Amino acid sequence: MATTKLSDAKIKSLKPKDKLYRLLDSDRLYIEIRPTGAKVWRFKFIFKGKESSMSLGEYPSISLAEARSLKEQMRAKLAKGIHPVEDRKNIKAQALAEAANTFDSIAAEFKLKRMCSKSETYQGKFDIALEKDISPVIGKKNVNEVTAADVLKILDNTVDRVVKESNGRFTGASAALENRRFVGSVIRYAIATLRAENDPTYAVRGSIARPDIEHARPLTKQEQILFRNGVESYKGSNTVKNALLTLAYTMLRSIEIRRMKWEYVDFDLKIINFPIAS
Repeated sequence: MATTKLSDAKIKSLKPKDKLYRLLDSDRLYIEIRPTGAKVWRFKFIFKGKESSMSLGEYPSISLAEARSLKEQMRAKLAKGIHPVEDRKNIKAQALAEAANTFDSIAAEFKLKRMCSKSETYQGKFDIALEKDISPVIGKKNVNEVTAADVLKILDNTVDRVVKESNGRFTGASAALENRRFVGSVIRYAIATLRAENDPTYAVRGSIARPDIEHARPLTKQEQILFRNGVESYKGSNTVKNALLTLAYTMLRSIEIRRMKWEYVDFDLKIINFPIAS
């Protein structure tokens, strides 16, 4: 290995050869010029009597000054009895583990494993809540580091967004409460799978007042007459007309009317029996 004090000008002038060659800078730091033209920094060291080497990155992504700084960092680790290559592997493994432990990654896993029985509509609401309100605040955060303050920020942001998008027609309280449930469900799943310890959503219970339910008022006598006359004069199909009359006289929900079958109806007893959903 040629020995020289390297400079940026010297490194830039180095040309590839048929075979790999190396130039030493100082303190066992050298640059390796490969036949492909790649220039790679390497550092040789001795750990517990055994000689090893490690890559410090490729030039010019890692400059001469940066390579020298990295070399000193590796020398400091060696002085403390730390194997620099093993330490790098541990740091990388920890980073990967933390990346797999973000709220977004666990939310995706939760949806796959715990929400598969939910309707597409409900899963869609979960996705929208993540995209609009939850992920911007805690998506990249380690799930075990999500705080009550984070959750409160999500709730406040949700309220502000809904009020703005609806031009004040809605308070946003219902959406905020649903988002709190979504966040809590994901974090409790993380607790159950030993990736979190506490559920911060409990601390913000009561921070958003549940909106009063406004039930629809019953039709007045005059409105009932107008409705009945409107159905009779309806120019659409008899199916729709009969569905409207059934809706009015049975007080069933619209989804029950749409899914009702003849075998559910007992005309003798005047009862409609819906099977229990499995």
